Amino acid sequence: MTEILTKEIGTNQIAESFNKVKNYCAFSLKNKESILKAVEAEFFDGYSFQDVKEYYKNKTDEKIKEIKEEYGYDCTKIRDYIIDNPGVIEKNGPFLSYGLSVDPNTLIPGSLKSYGNSYQSDYRMLEIVNFEYDIDALIDSEIERLIPLEVLKDILGFFKAYFLSAGIQIHKDDIDNIEKIAERINSSFSAKTRLYNLNNLISGAFSEKVYKQKVYFSLLKNKLVFSKTNCEDLLLITEFKTSASGFSLFKDCVKKDDMKDFYDYVVKRIISGLKRQTSKTISYNRYPLSSAVKGYVPICLYTDEEIISKISHYSIYDIKSIIRNTSDPDQVKRLIKLWQDSMV
Repeated sequence: MTEILTKEIGTNQIAESFNKVKNYCAFSLKNKESILKAVEAEFFDGYSFQDVKEYYKNKTDEKIKEIKEEYGYDCTKIRDYIIDNPGVIEKNGPFLSYGLSVDPNTLIPGSLKSYGNSYQSDYRMLEIVNFEYDIDALIDSEIERLIPLEVLKDILGFFKAYFLSAGIQIHKDDIDNIEKIAERINSSFSAKTRLYNLNNLISGAFSEKVYKQKVYFSLLKNKLVFSKTNCEDLLLITEFKTSASGFSLFKDCVKKDDMKDFYDYVVKRIISGLKRQTSKTISYNRYPLSSAVKGYVPICLYTDEEIISKISHYSIYDIKSIIRNTSDPDQVKRLIKLWQDSMV
């Protein structure tokens, strides 16, 4: 009796839930303006477009101020160049990482600093009083065809300020070897990492607050939702990644102060995602169970057979994750019953 009831709960709700998605897809095709309004109102998680612009600018301003306070260098010009030339740091990353060289004749080491890492007891922290990068080597490399020499000098000025402030980690046998110290500065990624972090902040690589990454359809509310919440039977419709072309469009629209093209792009992606989900048939609805654990697919869209064939590989914490995305108590009971049966 329990087995029959479990099957009925599973099969009936798959059909019902699938039809909800299918009907909403049909609705979206006829009512694109309604989808557009939802995107305009909710895509930025309750923040207005002006809030987004301010957030985007304020975060970079905070980082510029932080760098200036910590290393005594103003990176405003570097920031402005990166904003005006998207992708310039990524394109020239290999050169900035490996193509710069310190002129050993200009290097003046200072005193040794305490170095508290007991796992690297053979290393010391050496103060750097002064040094210069080899500008002639930069010119010979023709990198200035890709980045103006003045901007390169500004980047090198930031790198230099970092090492004068932080020093360099050096092996105890090399503390009097100027060539080795210069090599350590050349190969160190510490300052370069800070430049890449600034670039990531400017490009918004980690700015989920200004670029929402996932759009769901709530089977409970029968509508799109732009924030992941518990107990709503959420089905992932589309995902917006900062590595994709849509993010470049987003940044261009922010810069132009006009989001129309970006909003239109989001609507197209949502409708495409809905079509993709409804192109599956109920009999061939093969979602991996890991999608349910991540909260991308509600458990009501899985058959008993799909659940029981995989669920023994998952922990109690995974089961709890699935339950968090489940609104129907009967579905929770079905999941737990199938999990228990899989252990027998």
